[in-house]
Order: sequence, then C-alpha cells, then structure tokens
Amino acid sequence: MPDSRALFGLFVVRWATSGLLTLHYGPLDAAPDWRVIGFNATIALRTSILFGRAPA
Repeated sequence: MPDSRALFGLFVVRWATSGLLTLHYGPLDAAPDWRVIGFNATIALRTSILFGRAPA
C-alpha cells in the first residue's frame, strides 16, 4: 500500500509542474521520461538493498 506522504508528494509535484507551465510562454513538453524514472528507481532500490544489508 503506498504511503500517504508519497502520494502527497506526487500531488505537489503535479501541482507545481502545472503551475510552472502556466508561467512559461510558448510550447514546452513536460512529459515524464520513463527511462530516467526507471534508472532512478533502480538506483534507489539497489542502494536501499545495499545499505539495508550492511551491519549497523
């Protein structure tokens, strides 16, 4: 089950993106790049596993 803080963070990002796009004059593509999202998710997962297995 997703954490409510994570869902709130996604809401804030969506709101901020739409707000910033209204300030920009001219065409601007703000679609997410799934390669970047996948890369960041992979690094976050590997880092959490690596440091989660390390002794305290």
